Amino acid sequence: MTNTLEKPFEPTFGANISAMLFDMHLNFSESVLTTRIETEIKRWEPRAHVEKVQYYVGDQLIEQGISNFGERVLNTVRIIVELTINNNGFTTTINLNRFR
Repeated sequence: MTNTLEKPFEPTFGANISAMLFDMHLNFSESVLTTRIETEIKRWEPRAHVEKVQYYVGDQLIEQGISNFGERVLNTVRIIVELTINNNGFTTTINLNRFR
């Protein structure tokens, strides 16, 4: 997921998920992160419909509905987004890493 200010000439492009996940002072619920991903995909690719978003730390699935997402993520999180575009199914995997 692209962070805001990362794409030239499109300063508002991106969901800024890395900042949300790895900010030491903020802690978001899984539903807030999922809503942000769905909103940004709908905004920038209106043909797409998000079917499912899953989060993994290592091989462990982070359950839906948890409120302390940031406490579960140490340095790496894998986000799997399943979506359809024009009735064709796609799955994409995003690995986000914290750099220290």
